[in-house]
This record gives sequence, structure tokens and C-alpha cells, in this order.
Amino acid sequence: MSNAKNMGGAASGDIRDHFVFRLALYTTIADRNGKVLFPGRFGLTLREYRILGVIGYAEPISLMDLADECYLDKGQVSRVVAKLSDEGNIGRIHDEDVSARGGKLKLTDKGRVLLGTALAYGQELNEKALSVLTDSERRLFSDWLDRILAHARNMYDETHG
Repeated sequence: MSNAKNMGGAASGDIRDHFVFRLALYTTIADRNGKVLFPGRFGLTLREYRILGVIGYAEPISLMDLADECYLDKGQVSRVVAKLSDEGNIGRIHDEDVSARGGKLKLTDKGRVLLGTALAYGQELNEKALSVLTDSERRLFSDWLDRILAHARNMYDETHG
């Protein structure tokens, strides 16, 4: 990096000083690793793993709420949901007045087992990623990331209404 201490300070002519660029770079590297590791181990793409994980903590959840929670468009989420459903990892809770394609999404027993195994592996990867930080640095980083994410969500809402 050019000068990480300049992040958020005086204007810099080097994009490597921009927090969002550095975060995107980290995300790209982590995603590329995950795209190699997850399909072979679990038969899931990263997007499928993440959507399965969100369903796991938010179930029962509607398709639209799932898309909103993941900051993805409904079409992208719908395709993943169809695949996860076809594979028996998620099901739907139906109301009488909801069509067969409607209803709220929930994990099946098979999906719950798959997610549990995948989450344990994801935690191993998280531990490796954060191993360069002390316990107190991890707590601070987590707190800062929570604040930055909340701010990013507010900025998104202001921009997208």
C-alpha cells in the first residue's frame, strides 16, 4: 500500500489509500479463495452458501426480504433459491392464500446439516483470516466493522430510497 495512514485524511492521488478500494481488494481475494474451496467441499457456490446462511438465521423469510438482506436483486436470489430448493436444502412454508411459488423460505433438515458443516468450515477460514490480529484487535475490528456497515447501510438507503 502507498500510505495506509492517509486513509480518510488528506486527499491522495493513489487509489490504494482509499478504504473502499482496499476493502474491495480484500473481498475479491477472499471470494476467489472461497470459489475454489466451497464448491469442491460442499457442492455450493459462495452465493449459495451465503444465501443458505441468511435463510438459516432469518427463517422463515420471504424471497423479497432475503434479497434485501443480501443486497442482491430478486432475480439473482430467485435462481439460487430454485437450485437450493431442487437440491432439497430449503423448503417453503405456505399460507392458504399464497401460490405454490410463494411462501416463506426455511431450511430443510438436509439444508440445516449442510449449513452447519459449511459454517464450521467458514469459521476456520475466518480464524485464518483474522489470525494476524490479537484478541483485543479482533474485538475492536469487529466493533469498527459494525459501525462502518451500519453507516454504509444508511448511505445506501439515502442513495436508493
